[in-house]
Amino acid sequence: GTIRPALQDPRALALRARLALEDPSFSANQDDPGNGQLTEAIRRYQARNNLRPDGIAGHETLVALNVPVSTRISTIIVNMERWRWMPRSLGTRYIAVNAADASLRVVQDGKTVIASRVIVGRPRSATPIFDAMVTGVTVNPFWNVPPSIARNEILPKVRRNPGYLASHHMFIDGSGAVRQSPGADNALGYVKLEMPNRFNSYLHDTPARKLFARDERPLSHGCIRVEQIQPLAAVALTGDPVAGFDVLQAAIGAGNNKTIPLDKPLPVFVLYWTAIAGQEGTVGFRSDVYGRDQRLLAALAG
Repeated sequence: GTIRPALQDPRALALRARLALEDPSFSANQDDPGNGQLTEAIRRYQARNNLRPDGIAGHETLVALNVPVSTRISTIIVNMERWRWMPRSLGTRYIAVNAADASLRVVQDGKTVIASRVIVGRPRSATPIFDAMVTGVTVNPFWNVPPSIARNEILPKVRRNPGYLASHHMFIDGSGAVRQSPGADNALGYVKLEMPNRFNSYLHDTPARKLFARDERPLSHGCIRVEQIQPLAAVALTGDPVAGFDVLQAAIGAGNNKTIPLDKPLPVFVLYWTAIAGQEGTVGFRSDVYGRDQRLLAALAG
């Protein structure tokens, strides 16, 4: 059951000892009237492990605290292996997406200038691990519906409702492909970052913005929907989220489908970190939403 520190739960002593093992700012034996420092230690643990930082040891927090240390060591091992796949330097300016916790950072000169929630692929359509270069920003994009989505999702709806395409501003072009016109209901929203790659995965806006409020966000077909897409596009265009924002808004407001090339391509790394080192020697863990850790462990074991 839930441990609420303010209620003087008798299990608080065990919880103190457990948290102190990996929190350099917390001591199991410190004087703590009202358990206020224990509450803050729980919050720090939750923040490190991508849990809702409410200071209450509820079900998800207790599950994380009770993961065996051997499992955590295995997770660290596979993430160290993933680091071996990375270049020695990511450069002075880049985008980093972590598909494991559905987050994105834009880094410039070693500092995070944008942090955003993202929506990534469902387990059956997992977002891949890859790197690419953002070469342009498309405003008011058309959505070229992937053949698998058209075949498995769109066309069955058309058979049931012949007016489906028109009501969703879709059409079939001369090649037989399904496309959706730019607009408020376009699946890509108002902005898409062009980043050619063999997976046909990219960063884009979405009209379903309420989904960003969810804690678990593996909800897409594999592409990456970005909550802070307009600041991200502004930085990609000019290096400055303020200066670039006016350029972006003017282009969107014109209502035309347009791709604005970048003066300097922007590297993007789509990664899968389930163990993340903290600045104070701490480590946080993420759910292995795609089951990749066990497969990599098996590969390392031969």
